[in-house]
Amino acid sequence: MIHVARQGRWQGMGRLLLRATARDLRALVVPGPDVAAASGLELAAAGLRLAATPRHANLLLLVGELPGTLGDAALVLYAQMMRPRVCLLLGSAAPAALPISARAELSQTGLLEGVERLRECLSTQAYQKRVDTFSAPILSPSDSSQEENSDAAGDSGHHQMEHGDEGDGGMSFMSMVKVTKDLPRSPDGLPMDRIEVPFGPVFPGLPGGLSLTFTLDGDSVAQVKSETLRTTCLRTPQAGFLPDALLQAVCALDPLTPVSYRLLALRALTALGAPAQTPGAHGDVALLERERTVSHLGWLALLGRQIGFAWLQRRALRLQLACLRSEMADFPTLGKTLRRFDKQVRRNPLLRARLSGLGVIAPQAGLRGPVARACGLSTDARTGDPAYLDLAFEPRRGEGSDALQRLYLRLDELHQSVALVAAVLSRQRPVEHVSPAGRQPELSDGEAMASVETPRGEARLQLMSSGGRITAVEIDTPSRALLGQLPSLLRQQELGDALTCVCSLDLSPWDSAT
Repeated sequence: MIHVARQGRWQGMGRLLLRATARDLRALVVPGPDVAAASGLELAAAGLRLAATPRHANLLLLVGELPGTLGDAALVLYAQMMRPRVCLLLGSAAPAALPISARAELSQTGLLEGVERLRECLSTQAYQKRVDTFSAPILSPSDSSQEENSDAAGDSGHHQMEHGDEGDGGMSFMSMVKVTKDLPRSPDGLPMDRIEVPFGPVFPGLPGGLSLTFTLDGDSVAQVKSETLRTTCLRTPQAGFLPDALLQAVCALDPLTPVSYRLLALRALTALGAPAQTPGAHGDVALLERERTVSHLGWLALLGRQIGFAWLQRRALRLQLACLRSEMADFPTLGKTLRRFDKQVRRNPLLRARLSGLGVIAPQAGLRGPVARACGLSTDARTGDPAYLDLAFEPRRGEGSDALQRLYLRLDELHQSVALVAAVLSRQRPVEHVSPAGRQPELSDGEAMASVETPRGEARLQLMSSGGRITAVEIDTPSRALLGQLPSLLRQQELGDALTCVCSLDLSPWDSAT
């Protein structure tokens, strides 16, 4: 389905308008460009431009499965888009109320095919005399009526508040002391009227799905509340999980790092008696380190978009796609390109000035992953893995606690990951995980726990089994722990700095929601 725009009175311009509309596709991506890139999608190769707001988009691109909160957000975003507008679904199901113009598989080929169908649709149906309205349960009646007239200029409301007593036919002004006496004070002692400003769950420069609400005191953050994706995929059924169903549920936790969570589930199931699966040992190291490289490059692209460094965003995205599409045997050849990229990033004085001293986090218990290691801590689940120890692995550590050191630490880990994959390849050729066909594995009754060092830190999974089924599941993820750092980290930060601080943590709203 395509939501068309009303046909203008100048019929001679119709053909030009159709061609221009079909050619200029500006995409608003849900959950976000980070998920699209992690799925191997190259939007520019399909002729798509990223739109920052619904008013600048004419294509709503849905990538993969959308939890309930993101499905609701997609409906609202679609209602705010100007006509003509289309919706392309790649992968799973979409909200029932959302009109889907085209569907395709979640791949670059599917993206190209879907975009081509949209262009054909727009080139013939973009402008018509009759226009259908769009409505959904989450939209109020007033929203629907406003959506129908979205081409028109918005109305602006004017509100007046009168203070003082009427006298002599006029109005006297109340003393400013009385007006401001109950307002909260900023650090400089000035009274400020605080406002709440939401960001997300689809906001440029933040992970797709992360919602933040800042209470602003002027242009500084006084308080922050965070909301992540609500998911029920690990809610244990009454009859319990069969092993394959649990594996599928854990893999679906985070589309940004599916390999790490798959291995986490496999390790826990193996501890309960399920047969080990390929590749095992050093092969797991190669798969994990390739995913770590892809994830760190995706974070660099997101950081570039957040701070307005377009060159950083473009180069990181190109390298991320190259890592995703390379065969494992060819992966170490990317090391030379990564070293040149590293030098370009470190030598940029504007980037150093932008991140230096920003978002300082003191070393403390509970920190995990790159954020902990940038503080100088040795927190890393890989140090207890025999396969990593056999490769003489030692975690990299930073020399500071700010956003710049978190950047440098991840750059260091890019080179380390490539070196680890090369070391594995010198011993064996790793293969992708393959689940054994046949009946469900028999599990022993009891309890088991496993851990994996994901690109964002250690994730832990605890299972309880009885009668061949998983009866209880508990998972502890790194991003959930980092969310607790936000109130103290962002307090009194200017708004732009606060958003950059959040980006520097590399939070995943997916794994923090479990």
